[in-house]
Amino acid sequence: MELPAGDESKFHYYYYDTDAVRFYKGCVTKWHYWGGWTNTEDRRGKSSLWKKFSSIDHIYIDSITC
Repeated sequence: MELPAGDESKFHYYYYDTDAVRFYKGCVTKWHYWGGWTNTEDRRGKSSLWKKFSSIDHIYIDSITC
């Protein structure tokens, strides 16, 4: 299930424990852990990527530029 911007998995009973984020092909995604530094996933010229996260409370997507 993909969540739209501003939505959180905690509002969806079946998807409360989300362990992965999709980084879209052709896009640059900036994201951070709760209280952490900004990370960049650059998928320009590459296919989409699902990235697994474990034992982390919160992941925030700051921006997606395609």
